[in-house]
Amino acid sequence: MSSFVINSYAFGGPNKLWSDLSSTSGKIITGFKVVFSDALTVYWGDGTTSLLTSDVSVNKTLGTTNAIELETNNGVITFIDCGSSSPRLGGSVDISAFPNLQDFRCNSNNITALSGYAQNSNLRVVEFFDNKVTGSIPSLSSLNALREFRCDRNQITGTIPSLDGLSALRNFQCQIQLGTTKLTGPIPSLSGLNELRFFQCHENQLTGTIPSLSGLNLLNTFICHTNQLTGTIPSLGGLNELRAFQCHENQLTGTIPSLSGLNLLISFNCYTNQLTGSIPSLISNTQLIDFQCFTNQLTGPIPSLNAQHINFQCYDNQLTGSIPSLSANTQLINFWCNNNQLTGFAGGSVSITLGSFLAHNNQLTVSAVNAILAAFVAANKTTGTRTLNLGGTGNAAPTGQGLTDKSTLQSRGWTVTTN
Repeated sequence: MSSFVINSYAFGGPNKLWSDLSSTSGKIITGFKVVFSDALTVYWGDGTTSLLTSDVSVNKTLGTTNAIELETNNGVITFIDCGSSSPRLGGSVDISAFPNLQDFRCNSNNITALSGYAQNSNLRVVEFFDNKVTGSIPSLSSLNALREFRCDRNQITGTIPSLDGLSALRNFQCQIQLGTTKLTGPIPSLSGLNELRFFQCHENQLTGTIPSLSGLNLLNTFICHTNQLTGTIPSLGGLNELRAFQCHENQLTGTIPSLSGLNLLISFNCYTNQLTGSIPSLISNTQLIDFQCFTNQLTGPIPSLNAQHINFQCYDNQLTGSIPSLSANTQLINFWCNNNQLTGFAGGSVSITLGSFLAHNNQLTVSAVNAILAAFVAANKTTGTRTLNLGGTGNAAPTGQGLTDKSTLQSRGWTVTTN
């Protein structure tokens, strides 16, 4: 007989998986699934049972129950998905009775506690996002096989535990703890996590610096925005798989690092920090569609944009020089460069896709203002968002043909603001 047996002889009956349930009558569990090596019975606690087929999910309308239990004969359970419930079910889940478990998921319920996973060295996946779990994240040092850990959208407090030694880890997400409960302390070292693809810890109260990302050659997504992080943005060199980097709404200083070589980068957001220096070259980032660096202390010119850009926002800085030519940016939708010290416009056309252009509160000359108005008239956009703001402190007023072009745009449904 296997050392892992769930039956009346080994454990005195089925093992409770989900307990402390209340007000369950009529609630529906959708997608309940267990993978196992022998016959398995689910005791729903309302007097009904289900004999499951391995790897087949079931839906169940509950009667009144306090616990859901599992029983198998000489079997090994390797996968449990508690499914989701509607309306949502609370209670607590304990998986300590399933030492061979490799994959556990209990997402989009209202469970308040999860226990029994911190010492299971077989676990590869632990997911319990979108619940009401309280307490802290326990030490994960025993989970040597762990590939994915998701506890986002709960009510967890405390710190992110050390990730040292979790060399198989690919996905770690602890973002957006709900209500007033937030994670504190630093982002732990990510050194040695050479399989890491996704790391997300945004919308907490984390402090300290962003750790080195050097050597994380498979990293796809790093999101740490809306915390209280200080220090600089680390080098992103060599992160050739990086698609998204978002560190906005922190207290970061220093410069924006070089983005050269990040040929797969789609989104880079560093707005609302205390960054200085210039905007780096973006011309080699041929997949970059979203770049936001507004509300910093950046200086120097706006660099040329690549042809894929959809959203570019650099307002509320100290940028100088001219607005670059946008002729090649045929997919651009938003271009916001207001509240800087820009003086000119490099000329050229604008795309019919560009419907929100904000350049107020700069130092644009008459020729720059007139040239921008002419470019938008030539684009002939007559549908969708149509906002053009060239007014505010510092900008010149349009003259001659510029006034005619302003009227033409207004007749096409544009909201045009000039001095």
